[in-house]
Amino acid sequence: MAPVAAQRAALPRRETWEEARPAVRRAPRPRTRSRSRSKLTSRVIVFSVCLALLAVGRVTLSFAVVQKSLKTGDVVRVERQLAADNAQLAEQVAQLAANSSILRTATKQLHLVPMTNVQYLTVHPNVARGTASH
Repeated sequence: MAPVAAQRAALPRRETWEEARPAVRRAPRPRTRSRSRSKLTSRVIVFSVCLALLAVGRVTLSFAVVQKSLKTGDVVRVERQLAADNAQLAEQVAQLAANSSILRTATKQLHLVPMTNVQYLTVHPNVARGTASH
């Protein structure tokens, strides 16, 4: 095989079509760059829109939490006021239910007098039924 290789090396070399053709510089594809730029631009826009939506959602949520906190504070304030009113009314009921208060109201407003000579009467059962003999 060595002699065949030596013979081929000695022969004049023929140019192939690719070698004979003049070298053509290929311009870089602008499409790939513009596509990559457009993909990058669209991704940045999508990311920005998502980030803006998240920011709006967070602000809205914070605003809702503040509103609910204020409403809860109002409810707690009303509850405390009602508890204080109930305690005051319970105290007033206890004062009015006392025997001394009832006695004072009966004598001053209703002009009643206390009983001094109490007598109990007993009624015969026949008289109570209406069958008493005359």
